[in-house]
Amino acid sequence: MCLRPSRRLGDGRGQTAVLGVVLLTGIVAIASLGIFVLGTEALGTTESQAEQERIEAAFVELSHEMATASANGDSVSSISFDAGGQGVSASGTGGQGAVATSDAGTIRITADGLDETLTMGAIEYEADDGSIVAYQAGGVWRETGEQTRMISPPPVQYDADSETITLPVATVSGDRDLTTGEVTIAHNRTTPFSHIDTVEMGIVTIEIESEYCVGWETYFESETGQADGQAIRESCDEGEEGVLRVALGQIDIEEGTFSDGIVAGQANVSDSGQETDLDLSDDAGPYPPMDGIIDEMIDELGGDENTTELSDVEGETVPSGTYYTDELRVEDDVVVDVSDGDSAIVVEDDIVLDGGELSVEGWEEDGNTLQIFSGGDMYYTSGDSGMCVDPCDDSTDSQYLQIYGTSEMHIGFEPIGSGGGNPEFEGLIYAPTGGDTFDGHSEHVDCEEQLCIQAAADITGSIIVDSAYVHSAAPEGMYDEAVEHFSAEMSADGYVFPAEVTYLNVAVHELDVEN
Repeated sequence: MCLRPSRRLGDGRGQTAVLGVVLLTGIVAIASLGIFVLGTEALGTTESQAEQERIEAAFVELSHEMATASANGDSVSSISFDAGGQGVSASGTGGQGAVATSDAGTIRITADGLDETLTMGAIEYEADDGSIVAYQAGGVWRETGEQTRMISPPPVQYDADSETITLPVATVSGDRDLTTGEVTIAHNRTTPFSHIDTVEMGIVTIEIESEYCVGWETYFESETGQADGQAIRESCDEGEEGVLRVALGQIDIEEGTFSDGIVAGQANVSDSGQETDLDLSDDAGPYPPMDGIIDEMIDELGGDENTTELSDVEGETVPSGTYYTDELRVEDDVVVDVSDGDSAIVVEDDIVLDGGELSVEGWEEDGNTLQIFSGGDMYYTSGDSGMCVDPCDDSTDSQYLQIYGTSEMHIGFEPIGSGGGNPEFEGLIYAPTGGDTFDGHSEHVDCEEQLCIQAAADITGSIIVDSAYVHSAAPEGMYDEAVEHFSAEMSADGYVFPAEVTYLNVAVHELDVEN
């Protein structure tokens, strides 16, 4: 019989159909499961992102409300605050509320005669993924562990036109949990620092220690318009972790500062019967002192391994560049060639003219200068010493050699122990005290005044000091009229000068924030 093969063929077709249905059902199930899983993950991501956006918006609104409370004094306000989750205490699971703390960082402000440290509080929300949204001193930040992003800027403002920093620090009083719901904000007290409203002359340093240091750094770079780092003296990834140091307060030496040969608030001229064409003026300004700038330069460049030590330069010619030295002692003839750009020498201690001559050349084509910044005194130990602009017998190019000293620089044109001689100087010296009485006496200069001329020195240019004494051996030389309208612009490759600041308005506003 031939029917058995036919039955087998029929049975196979039936099994194939059933198997196909099973496979198709399985594929559909697996695909559906995959779609479900992907959809669930996408939904979870969307929900998480939506919650983050809600929290961020809530913190921005909170910062605006706290700024209003800081400005309005005794007023009490309330807002509906979204602290995530269902209002469970922040001491529980992450993402379930916010924590307010009164001590979450500091702002230290230092200037001439000022050193204040202000405590900053914070309000923080931590999500399930470990990211944090935080309010601190008026700003709102997001911290992911890898980066800090500024959501809303703090109200710290720098106005370049009026050269003013406004720094209102809004902080919270007491530590407490904040949950979703109504939150009241009450002004507790304001502590103004009225004695530092005016920064007369000098550098203002703001040092911020905060978990959100990187966000603060980004803000200060954008606010001062100095993304190239001019305001930033220590970034958050340098030195101590989480500390930012910002310097503001560039010295502005205005046109007309070098209006006479010697500009001193007090001048004592001995009657020798000799005449000098190095004019004396009692226009004391007051001109801004260089102490802050010079201290900064010594700290920054003295400890920088990229700064060239002057002692490493071989030969008698020093090429264009910025150099550092503990002491500038001129014992032999030295030529500083500025033809390739401005040059600067930062001297930690004294400038000593000890038998040699330092001259500046190569300035003719581009008008480049040599600027010397000294943290010590300047004096001659030999009458055969000098400093000048090449050619040294020309009296109309003194601006190409500029010497800047602190308010304690003692300047002596008196060849002690040399047996006589006529010290020579052609250039500009700027070392005012800012109106204070000079009190920087040293063993190297033999008079009480800041500038002491006790030899027939040959001086060409202009000198700005607090006080001067001219002995009977009157100096020769003349005032360089070419600098009457000269406005100095300080430069040193490797050191960027900070933004200008004249006024500083600081206040701490303490607020009660609670459910």
